[in-house]
Amino acid sequence: MKTVRQNMAIAVVMIGMTCVCALAQDSFQEFSLSAHWLSPSRDTDWSSASGVEAQVQFWHTRNTGMALAMGAETWNATDDVYEETGPSSYTYSAVGGDASVTLLGVSALHRAELMEGLNILMDAGIRWAFISSNIRSDAVYEDAAGSTYVSDTIEIEDTVLAVVGVHLEGNLNENVSIRTGLSYRIDLSKPEETFIGESIGETSFQAVSFSVGVACAF
Repeated sequence: MKTVRQNMAIAVVMIGMTCVCALAQDSFQEFSLSAHWLSPSRDTDWSSASGVEAQVQFWHTRNTGMALAMGAETWNATDDVYEETGPSSYTYSAVGGDASVTLLGVSALHRAELMEGLNILMDAGIRWAFISSNIRSDAVYEDAAGSTYVSDTIEIEDTVLAVVGVHLEGNLNENVSIRTGLSYRIDLSKPEETFIGESIGETSFQAVSFSVGVACAF
């Protein structure tokens, strides 16, 4: 299933690249690089997240354009330890680690001038998120019959996110600008988690993100 979804994502992005490049023949381009700090909505699963995103932006006019985006993030799992001692049994479980998220997608862009040298930049798009989990769970159960120990990685399914953002853009000169803003992402499909081959429910990569970055025209 993951392979099919990855191939579909790559195919859609490649089509998007072709369309964007066709629209960009008589336009100008910008390259932007930004750092992101995210506040996950599901804090029972995630304690924090951060990453970077690069965009190649194709402006059909000064105010409207499209972008190809690629990003990399680290999501830190919320550490969870459970321990219980009964009259003749003992139970212990622990979860910890992080997940590496690679993002690939497209965005529609709109720029509006607030005053000379200061703009507001809005974007809305789709991100395909490819998840590599480094989150491990260890569990121990002991009773009169003996003990059982299980340790394995919690696997997380790839997913698709919708992203909207609003950013302030300050022009340093006609080719370079700095940007800062907020964006919000939601799950278009909630990824499933599995442990030792069994489903343990769904998680979420929904989050509010604060970003700071720079853009250069070329």
